[in-house]
Amino acid sequence: MKENNLLSHVRVKKWTPLQYKRRKEMKVGKPKDLLKQNFFCGTPRKKFVVDITYLYCLEKMYYLNTIMDLFNREVVAWRISDSPNSELCVNTLLDLSSKYDLNDCIIHSDAGTSYVNNSYMDLMEKLNVRMSVSVGNCYDNAAEESLNSIIKTEAFYTEFGKKNFKNRQVRAELVIAKTRWFIPWYNLVRKKKGFNWQTPIERLEKNPKGTLPIIYNPELTL
Repeated sequence: MKENNLLSHVRVKKWTPLQYKRRKEMKVGKPKDLLKQNFFCGTPRKKFVVDITYLYCLEKMYYLNTIMDLFNREVVAWRISDSPNSELCVNTLLDLSSKYDLNDCIIHSDAGTSYVNNSYMDLMEKLNVRMSVSVGNCYDNAAEESLNSIIKTEAFYTEFGKKNFKNRQVRAELVIAKTRWFIPWYNLVRKKKGFNWQTPIERLEKNPKGTLPIIYNPELTL
């Protein structure tokens, strides 16, 4: 190729052959999608969704892992890390299990390797959690994707500007501080039209056992 002045168009592989093999093995035995895009739940602390989103910071990238209760859309556990690895997911799940009995509940995620790895799945089994994993459609975890969009739009874009945030022009201390402020505000203050203008916490307080005085409309919960 050098003698004939040729260049290769083959993309460099991201992982080693062994890493590709391990990733394939993890995904072969992954759990099924138990939600099937049904994000309604009439009982608190029974169905959760989880996802990781990017925090674009000046110094380096950070990652926010949140777990949300589908009953009242409350963020019930969250952590920030400089790596989207299994440790981040495991620690967030441990935070959740320290507050609630997760026996026989459902926790739904995408099929990212941070969620379909042995350490995370072993903890799920130990806690007797029914693990649910997306099949690959972007709408399979739409409730969590909506939460991520709310956090970025209302916490970061309005505070720092979308362009500044996306281009990593904001210091990490400011982004992390805003995250720590916004999530409690989201749970305690931000009202949802689909919940008769109740906040997530108000919805839980008025329906502690899951009685539903209104018809839930998922299109009105933003």
